[in-house]
Amino acid sequence: MEVLIHADGSIHVRPDLERHVREVLESKLTRFGHRLTRVEVGFNDEKVRHVGVPDRRCTIEARPTGMDTVAVTANTGEFVLSFDAAAEKLMSALETRLGKAGEVKGAPSIRTALPE
Repeated sequence: MEVLIHADGSIHVRPDLERHVREVLESKLTRFGHRLTRVEVGFNDEKVRHVGVPDRRCTIEARPTGMDTVAVTANTGEFVLSFDAAAEKLMSALETRLGKAGEVKGAPSIRTALPE
């Protein structure tokens, strides 16, 4: 699984944020890693200056083999928090899409466990 990290022109992704992103994705996506070809993480600053509106956005796109892209977005006041929130959303979305495809209640599906 390839992990790509992007940011808009006004943002510099610090090495500690990049390390955090890679560690979290590797630990959270272990279950689905063999089914994902690439995960792209994008950071941008929305520059919204309205009171109470978060302006740091993180978008994560996961590309499962043979399926449509799974994309999630989270906005908070800090990039790390935005990434963490988006990572949780991604796990939920992947569990819904990929988890149900091959497992039933945490065990292999009878359809995939029986020899043909």
